[in-house]
Amino acid sequence: SIVGYVGNGVNNSNVTMGHGLGVAPDAVILKNRDTSPYGSKEWVVWHQDVGTDSTYVYKNLQLNATTVPNASSDQFRTVDANTIQVRSTDSSNGKVNANNNKYIAYVFSEVSSYSKFGKYTGNNANNGTFVFTGFSVAFLLVKRIDSSRDWLIYDNKRSTFNAVDDFLEPNNNNAEQTASANSVDFVSNGFKFRNTSGDMNGSGTYIYLAFAKAPFKNARAR
Repeated sequence: SIVGYVGNGVNNSNVTMGHGLGVAPDAVILKNRDTSPYGSKEWVVWHQDVGTDSTYVYKNLQLNATTVPNASSDQFRTVDANTIQVRSTDSSNGKVNANNNKYIAYVFSEVSSYSKFGKYTGNNANNGTFVFTGFSVAFLLVKRIDSSRDWLIYDNKRSTFNAVDDFLEPNNNNAEQTASANSVDFVSNGFKFRNTSGDMNGSGTYIYLAFAKAPFKNARAR
């Protein structure tokens, strides 16, 4: 689902938006799309496996930063089958709730054989961690969440055979990179890492968003 909303700019005031999915989302990517002074603010990412802080506020990540999850002043308050609530404890930050600013939210829920959103633990070995998705992957977004590391984007259009070693880092403006140290295999039922880079297979915890190459469950017969 793609949702637009307008911030109210009131500190500690929830802004609620319906998402129309009918089930609780597994991931949300949100951005202030307005003009200055807040339009240059970070992309805010919520993922079901990131968790909460000591006050049970959902932590979030920034797609354009390497930082670890935090709740800080920009908060996801509730994420359920009908709505998403966000608030800011300092609306001058402008990431999720600035006065009259326009926002866009991309809201994802997992669909069997089509998409998968989860977490895994890296094994820091060349014979790397295997992650089961139930489908061959076309697009993969990965982020380590227990230390500050780059986001990685892999896909099957730039790397057309294994090992998949062409990647982009959405947290910076670098051109596409190619490195065996960050390589992954797209297999028939998931993905398997082939090196020890801390960005995707160190001894740590990672989240991912994956989409299928051939989502047969939702395909129409000819």
